[in-house]
Amino acid sequence: MDYFYAICGAKIGLSINITNDVTLYHSDRFINYIACGTFTLAKRVPNTELLFKEGEHVKYFDTVDEFFEMAQWYLEHDDERERIAARGMKHAHREFICNRVAQYMLDIVEKGTYDASYAVII
Repeated sequence: MDYFYAICGAKIGLSINITNDVTLYHSDRFINYIACGTFTLAKRVPNTELLFKEGEHVKYFDTVDEFFEMAQWYLEHDDERERIAARGMKHAHREFICNRVAQYMLDIVEKGTYDASYAVII
């Protein structure tokens, strides 16, 4: 609980993976930050906008310099940072809630597929 309490109190969460070239790959910190309502800056990975939209739910960056520029800008613009964080949290709670994900798993078993924006063939 201390981990989630700390996330909720952060102004910005940084999500970087060990590799950033795998389609849709993010660690669990990505969804944890967003679902806790923390504004999230994430290293872009292929097709990542199928999960969360750029500028609406999260901000993606490609370079270290871009990250630092964005972090500085969003620390100086609370309203925009909080707006994106709130939209991201709402989207995370709507799209990745346990019963929805469980239904996707059942659909995979029963039908061999499921219907979600991020359901892609890898």
